[in-house]
Amino acid sequence: MAKRIRTIGCICLGVVLLLWAAVIAIDSSTANAPTPFAGQGEGNAEAAQTHTAIGSSTIFQSPSEDQTTWRANATTQHVTLANPAGNAVDMAPHIHVDLDGSGSFEDGECVFNPIVRDEAGNVVDWGCFIAPGKQIDSIALSRTVPEGTYAARLSFTALDVRTHGETNPMSFEFTLHAQ
Repeated sequence: MAKRIRTIGCICLGVVLLLWAAVIAIDSSTANAPTPFAGQGEGNAEAAQTHTAIGSSTIFQSPSEDQTTWRANATTQHVTLANPAGNAVDMAPHIHVDLDGSGSFEDGECVFNPIVRDEAGNVVDWGCFIAPGKQIDSIALSRTVPEGTYAARLSFTALDVRTHGETNPMSFEFTLHAQ
């Protein structure tokens, strides 16, 4: 009988330790809990002519040619960013424009949905996200882009819908025309 009680006690202790480890593994920091963009509509990324798939859970619509021409010095731009229905991730999009022509994309050149870091460089805020099956059709820039042609990068931070842990981040570069 005592042996049976010890065995049951060990099993219960093991279950408690597993549950405790699972709680520790789920990071609940503010960096992992972004807010959704206001005004998300139903997504239509499956109908897009150009989209990119990386892995099984990261699919996003890439900008078409008409979306790579922006109005110079305007803060609102027509850009459709979509996260397909059934995707297992919330997508936090970020747009960098190489405004100084250095050939690199610094944090200060993020003109849409910047990632916020603390003094040590750790992410404290991914910005807003697009939920699976949703899209946004216009963006509000955090700074204007002067007239000219620039190298630009659209990147997505993919956050697991259950844990908000980062998974399969992706990006691609394109030429942006501001007229």
